[in-house]
Amino acid sequence: MTAYVILAGLGIMFLVPGAYCVLRGMVFEKDPVLAQAGRGFMFFSELFLFLGDVTVNNFPWVIISGLLTVYWGWQWWKNNRKKGKWLNAAKYYGDKSKAKIKEMVDNMSPSPIPTPIG
Repeated sequence: MTAYVILAGLGIMFLVPGAYCVLRGMVFEKDPVLAQAGRGFMFFSELFLFLGDVTVNNFPWVIISGLLTVYWGWQWWKNNRKKGKWLNAAKYYGDKSKAKIKEMVDNMSPSPIPTPIG
């Protein structure tokens, strides 16, 4: 029973911010970043609730929470895949930095040639 209480508590702990983020991100504000965070919270919430239901052999809720775990996991993974945008962003910012450094070097005044004193 203790494992169930711990897992259910973790599930509820992730459920509240998940529902909040999903509602604000998908329904009210249409913010994709907030919605994606909500999908992740909901996935972990349902995962913990699924594991809790498995520990007490609560068969109907195992099926329901298992299906919800798969659904939220799919939604989270589908929208979290690397579609090349992060790699392109890194390349873009790398090229931008190289261009800034090249511009700084080109705009530098030539240093005077040191001559020995004497």
